[in-house]
Amino acid sequence: MRETAFSYLCAISKIMLDDMAEIIPTIVQASLYTINRDDIQHKTDKQRVQEFSRDSDSEQEEEVYGRVEAFDEKASAIHCLGYIFQFCPKLMIPYIEEISEVLMKMVQYVEDNVRFECITAINGMALGINKLECGENFEWTPGFENPTPIGEHTQQFLEKVYFPTLSIVFDTEDENDVIERMMQSLIDITDELGPAIYQNRLEQI
Repeated sequence: MRETAFSYLCAISKIMLDDMAEIIPTIVQASLYTINRDDIQHKTDKQRVQEFSRDSDSEQEEEVYGRVEAFDEKASAIHCLGYIFQFCPKLMIPYIEEISEVLMKMVQYVEDNVRFECITAINGMALGINKLECGENFEWTPGFENPTPIGEHTQQFLEKVYFPTLSIVFDTEDENDVIERMMQSLIDITDELGPAIYQNRLEQI
């Protein structure tokens, strides 16, 4: 039910926009609670001993697991924050540091769908911040020589959160779906913000 509730809140944020103001604090609180909730279960000593006894010639790696429903709720909560940030950036700006910190942590989470949604969320945040600074009708022109400027805070977010998060994925990710989502995120943000996002970053990317 929690997963569906987050999806519903995403849907209404796109039509309510600033009228979401009264419930935004509750949404953020519920989302962060779900994201930060400890849903990981470690194998007990008894389980590890039993596995080792069945295969005593090899060392058993410690595994973690949890309820699929709990992981889906986390992914939905992350998606909710990024989606609402994109369409209601004015209301979400006060939470930008807290949300950014959580996403940069969760992009290394044990469950791949959670990591996937972290990338989607930072993409939505970047677009929302630029919409707040440059307006909904922002357009860019091609060319690196004099790129159409994006917002100052958008550039700061790209520098401090967006590209560092992509770097984490490049360095640590081994699931193709997550890597592909990261590349699609880069395609999407290029389409929306233009060449200005590559200022002083092209060689690195």
